[in-house]
Amino acid sequence: MIRPGTVLLALALGAPAMAQEAEREEILAFDVAIEVGDGGAMTVTESIRVRALGQDIRRGIYRDFPTSFPRSSGLGRIEAPFAIRSVTRDGQRENYVVEAIGGELGRGGMRVRIGRGDVFLEPDIYTYELVYQTSRWLHFGQDEDRLRWNVTGNGWAFPILSASARVHLPDATTAPDLEHWTGREGSRSSTATASWDPAERTAVFATDQRLAPNEGLTVGLTLPAGQLTPPTEAERDAWFRLDWGGYIDAGYVVLFVLGVYLLMWRRVGVDPQAAPSSLRREPPEGYSPAALGFIEQRGYHPSQLAAALVSLALSGAVRIEEDDGAWTLHRTDEGTTDPSPEERELYDGLLGRRRQIALKQTYHDTIGSAIRAFKKSLERRFEREYFRNNRIWFAAGLAISLLGLATLAWRWRFDINPVSLFLTVWLSFWTLGVTTLFWRLVQQFRSARAGGGPAAWASTGFMALFSIPFVVAEVFVAGILTMMMPTHLLLAAIGVGVTNVVFYHLLERPTLRGRGLLNRLDGFQRYLDGADDRALHGGDRLARFEQFLPFAIALGLEKRWSEAFEDVLTPALATAGGSTAVLPWYVRDHTRSSLSTGRLTSGLSSGLSSSISAASAPPASS
Repeated sequence: MIRPGTVLLALALGAPAMAQEAEREEILAFDVAIEVGDGGAMTVTESIRVRALGQDIRRGIYRDFPTSFPRSSGLGRIEAPFAIRSVTRDGQRENYVVEAIGGELGRGGMRVRIGRGDVFLEPDIYTYELVYQTSRWLHFGQDEDRLRWNVTGNGWAFPILSASARVHLPDATTAPDLEHWTGREGSRSSTATASWDPAERTAVFATDQRLAPNEGLTVGLTLPAGQLTPPTEAERDAWFRLDWGGYIDAGYVVLFVLGVYLLMWRRVGVDPQAAPSSLRREPPEGYSPAALGFIEQRGYHPSQLAAALVSLALSGAVRIEEDDGAWTLHRTDEGTTDPSPEERELYDGLLGRRRQIALKQTYHDTIGSAIRAFKKSLERRFEREYFRNNRIWFAAGLAISLLGLATLAWRWRFDINPVSLFLTVWLSFWTLGVTTLFWRLVQQFRSARAGGGPAAWASTGFMALFSIPFVVAEVFVAGILTMMMPTHLLLAAIGVGVTNVVFYHLLERPTLRGRGLLNRLDGFQRYLDGADDRALHGGDRLARFEQFLPFAIALGLEKRWSEAFEDVLTPALATAGGSTAVLPWYVRDHTRSSLSTGRLTSGLSSGLSSSISAASAPPASS
């Protein structure tokens, strides 16, 4: 049953008054006058006379009014307009504030807090009067018009000695059918009386005995259709805007953010037109594997690190050793070619002052410093000359997105539970931690799958078990937040979030020089992907596999590249009894497990890159 009011409570804590045996706090009278206007608009005047003794009623009272109801479809709401016109205490204007509240079964409403936080009431009898306007409580049907109104609400903590309601229907020409109910919510019994005054066109309801706590008075009026003026089309349009306004505003915000990003993309993000490319059996000259991967992916990726190490190993400067998922790099001082600047930075950082280094967190300072120098070298040489990330433009778009969501939240602040705001901030920081844990877990899983032994899998399992409580908390709080937040705000956040993710990549673009290089690189990628099968099966195939393996790793094509040589590489590895005889730069303990072509390439790409990335992270403190 629709209820216009509930619980009468204190506004704040104060010093308790002396217990009084003869008197107690109660509602002496609850009298309501309702003026029904055109379209079902109602002006309601409530007069609430209370005895306050400083027990629960200390600074004032508050009144709750339901104004928002979920639709049966689960999408959208029915919103009843509500506006306070005046609030007085004993005929004098009284302070009040209005705030949004939630209710049972997904309902929401407004709470009017009456009183001042710095003023305590003296024990006495006070009369509060509230005047407010609302609508959409009358049902206009084909055969009859009906009004149901919960006069007092059913959540009062105090008894109500008397309650009454006067409903004025200025357009009624015949007496309506009158109904009334008293008691707890859902009660169909009544201890009230009802009468119709035809001269005043007013229905009068009154209780004839007191109402206990959590009991209230509800009245009903039913008239033949046509006696009351129905709402106009303009009013119905306004109600539609009120019901669906949150979704309409959310759509405006998403479209506005999308429009801003489209303008940015047209301004700085449109790629130069790509020219047709022909198949190339050699990579573009003058670029290391890591450099080509950096330009093709428009930024750093761990696979470029693995490609650089394999390239250094192929040149003879480094020997890579793997033992049960543990990786070690050895300096050989036998390099036959000059490494590229980024490879030189990586080599000097890892092995410039030592003969070997194990990829363990024990050396996270050295490994992390070498990786940073490697990345900076790539960024310094290629980032601005070959492509533009346009991160400043994206930052501006992100700021506009956040501003749009903040404006939407402020626009519909009365629909938001304040607790949900706290949970949103908490979940944002919690998600950062969960994301870090997940990334660590992915790295360890890749390292273990690429050839790690029992120790690597045990470490991965421990990390997975350690992460479960954090992920469960993430899902649990996200579920609560989803239920607490208005649906239109969630949809707007999803729409804006997806838009930002998409344009984070769309705003990136190659320069004209970068576009020319990518055209040449595209032809070589087609070759690595197996487009020229005849060329892959001629000459010294093992030498060709080694020659372009670093490029395949950097460009994410190592699987396809290795599959083209599986028929020659796998038998060679099996015959030689391990990798050393076939690939002298890669030493692996083959007694633990056999080395297939797939295990070889996955170990040198995902396994090596994951291990060195994990080793660069400082160990978690206790």
